[in-house]
Amino acid sequence: MFRSEKFIRKAFGSDMIDSVVEAQKGEDQFSSSVEFVKVELKHGEVDVVVKMQSESTLVRDTMSTDVQFHNEVNMYQEILPYLDVPVENLFPKCFYGVSTLGGDYGEDCVVLQNMKTLGYRLSEERLLLDYDHSVLALRRLGAFHACSYKAKQADHDGFMEKVNTLLEAYYEPENRVEFNKFFAPYIERGVLELFEKGEHREILTSFVERLDDPFMYLKHLVEPEEPIAVLCHGDFCRNNILFKYDGGKPVEVSFFDFGTSRYCSPVIDLSLFIFMNVPSKVRKDRWDDLLSAYHEGLSRSIPDVKVPSLETIKIEMQKKAAYAYPHCCTFIPTMMDEKRIKVDELVMLSEDELDVTSKAIGGEEATVVVADVLRDLVEKQCL
Repeated sequence: MFRSEKFIRKAFGSDMIDSVVEAQKGEDQFSSSVEFVKVELKHGEVDVVVKMQSESTLVRDTMSTDVQFHNEVNMYQEILPYLDVPVENLFPKCFYGVSTLGGDYGEDCVVLQNMKTLGYRLSEERLLLDYDHSVLALRRLGAFHACSYKAKQADHDGFMEKVNTLLEAYYEPENRVEFNKFFAPYIERGVLELFEKGEHREILTSFVERLDDPFMYLKHLVEPEEPIAVLCHGDFCRNNILFKYDGGKPVEVSFFDFGTSRYCSPVIDLSLFIFMNVPSKVRKDRWDDLLSAYHEGLSRSIPDVKVPSLETIKIEMQKKAAYAYPHCCTFIPTMMDEKRIKVDELVMLSEDELDVTSKAIGGEEATVVVADVLRDLVEKQCL
């Protein structure tokens, strides 16, 4: 019996006739187990994705997946329906979800609509997206964030009650030492590259000092400030976005993987996507267009809702977009590496081994891309 079978039966009950697991590996999946299942029901068929906890204790502990599953189930079952998002298919339908929050990881699961049956799929490009993909994703991100402003204005207490049920996945005091041990060597990569080229030494020296404790630096950036704070996806990047195409051109998007959702600055989502998944040349040449695309989705998707001005978003980017850099330092080289080192392999490395690996993974090409992220942050006055 496949792991997903018991969850399929719970999701569909007596309506289910049979199920067939069509695949057991998700694309670019890092911290969970996924099975793709075709379910035969009395009234037809439905294709679903069953997401379950990793069977690796090391992965579960390192990635705080007990908390992530709690947040994801909470988002799909409670918070997203409450928000009444105005964009059709922006998220997959949830048929069933359970989080035991550490009680029994084997019972944790989410059963979701397989959006591929509606024509959605991951982009062919695994890291850097072209302009059309980027602006479409940013417009839809703006529409998602607009729902928070609508909810705060219509039902502030109810909205805050909902978002306060989300739990902190990373920035708990007990994670500080291991968090810093992991991030510190990666952060050096782009800095050293620009230092060697003699670029922006004064600004980067100050930035490095602020990043002396990455945990506290990032924890401060994700703390919500009013009135701009929104419910963020929390890991808004290409790996968690599906695109629908018409004639080869992206026309719609669907978001998934809400395990690290949080209430914070919209820039936490905005900066991660722009600096991780938008090519440096597009950032340089179309910066204002990218932010305008986001603001178009923010301001036009829901009538009569007061949202921050475009200028306010630009100022917020200058204040908090540096959040993206440490995450780009770890994720970009991993996505560019042919060997695709796994999470449980990384956390088992000694400090010396991690120092070497963090600067070699993905090769010279990854170093160039990470250095571009840092250079662009400086040039856009975000450090």
